[in-house]
Formats: sequence, C-alpha cells, structure tokens
Amino acid sequence: MQDTTLTHANTFFFITTIAVVVGIIILLVLLFIFLRILRAVKSVSGRIEKMVEKTSDKIESEQVSSFAQKSIPLVLSAVSFFTKKSKDRKASKK
Repeated sequence: MQDTTLTHANTFFFITTIAVVVGIIILLVLLFIFLRILRAVKSVSGRIEKMVEKTSDKIESEQVSSFAQKSIPLVLSAVSFFTKKSKDRKASKK
C-alpha cells in the first residue's frame, strides 16, 4: 500500500517539476519580450524628444524672424511719421 502512495507522490512531484520548469521558461520569454518592448519605447521617445527640440528651435527662430519682418515696417512708418513732422515744422517756420 505504501508503494502506491509513493508512486502517486513521485508522479505528482514529477508533473509539478515539469510544470514549474515550463512556467519559468514562459516567464523568461515574456520578460525578454517585455525588455525588447521597453528598449524600443526608449529609442522612440529619444527620437521624439530630438524632433520636438528641433521643431521648437525652428519655431522660435521663425517667430523671431517673423516678428522682425512685421516690426520693421512699423518702425519705419513711425520713424517717417516723426521725420515728416519735423520737416513740416521746419518748412512752416521758413
């Protein structure tokens, strides 16, 4: 009677050992896949950061040049306005 109990115990431990080994192998494969996904995400986020930085630099430089292009006619008109007044004053004094 004891022999059958040992046989059942041996079978149980054999099946359990196989299940644990298969489970560990599956877990290692999943961890490997997860690490590859994390590396891909890291490289993509690095690329996105570089692109955002380049784009923000472009936008800043375009805004500065756009501001300069818009402000030059305003400055010139203001200067001409003041110079016309001073010419008009000089002409009226004569």
